[in-house]
Amino acid sequence: MHEILAVIVYLIHLESTTVNEYSDSNELMKQLYDSKYLAHDAFAIYEKIMEHLQPFYDFKPTNIVTRKNINMNTNKYLLFQRVNDLHI
Repeated sequence: MHEILAVIVYLIHLESTTVNEYSDSNELMKQLYDSKYLAHDAFAIYEKIMEHLQPFYDFKPTNIVTRKNINMNTNKYLLFQRVNDLHI
């Protein structure tokens, strides 16, 4: 999950730096991209993304596929089956 948050923080920081260094940025843009609120903005975006990614990080016993239940012919379809089970 940290790899997702890292990308969000990096992009917000990059946009914030760009907007604040650009001399033609208006005051509203400077307020929206204020670096003081980077953590708040990153968390809000991260929370919304994780709402959709939660099934991939959910390790309930019903989601675990045991080795003896895997048929060699269906092994290549497990990923697609997992994606189809998601209700996004």
